[in-house]
Amino acid sequence: MATPQGENGLNEDAARGTQGKVRVTLNLTPRSVEAIKQVEKIHKETRTDIINRAVQLYAMVEKAVDAGGSLYLRPSKDAPLERLTIL
Repeated sequence: MATPQGENGLNEDAARGTQGKVRVTLNLTPRSVEAIKQVEKIHKETRTDIINRAVQLYAMVEKAVDAGGSLYLRPSKDAPLERLTIL
């Protein structure tokens, strides 16, 4: 039997866990899996924490860009700033 999904594609009633958490199943590209592995090695964080932070960062970036802003990154201490574009 199929479970109804909400507006956002998440079955929040069936998936809601403890403390307001929502369980989500997602399919990651090999590139995304490799990125998660890199962060795991650097910061020793769980995959859940990494994905949560990534989604929050993406929302912040989208909000800034929608407001007419731009995002810049300095890849290393002495490098010049580079404007980021998310495709």
